[in-house]
Amino acid sequence: MGQLTLYVDCRAASLEAFIPGMIHIAITNAITPLSTTIVALVARIAVCEHNQRATEEILDMPDLPQKINELEGRAKQIADHESDENINEEIEGDAYEDFIDMEEIMIDVVVQASLAKFSAARSSGAGLSGGHSGYRCPNR
Repeated sequence: MGQLTLYVDCRAASLEAFIPGMIHIAITNAITPLSTTIVALVARIAVCEHNQRATEEILDMPDLPQKINELEGRAKQIADHESDENINEEIEGDAYEDFIDMEEIMIDVVVQASLAKFSAARSSGAGLSGGHSGYRCPNR
C-alpha cells in the first residue's frame, strides 16, 4: 500500500508541474490570433486617424476667392473631359482591332474545317454534294 501512495504522490507532483505549462500553451494558442487581429485593427485606426488629420488640415486652409476656384474647377473639367475623350478613342480603337482579329480567327477556323471536311469527302469517294460518285440511277 505504501508504494501505491508513493506512486500517486509522484503522479500528482508531476501533474502539478505539467498543468501550468499546459494552461500557458492553451492561453497562448487562443490569444495569438486575437493579438494579430488587434494589431491589424490598430494599424487601420492609425491610417484612419492620419487621413482625418489631413482632412482637418485642408479644412483649416484659408478660403480662396470664389471666382478663382470656379475658373480652376472649369479648367480642370475641360482637361478631364479631353483626356477622357482620348482614352475612350484609344479603347474603341483597341476594341475594334480585337474584333477584327477575332473575325480573322473565326474565318480561319471555318476555312480549316471546310478544307478538312472536303479532303475527308474526297478520300471517301464522295463528291462535293456528298453523293456517291460511282453510283448511277437506272433510267426509268
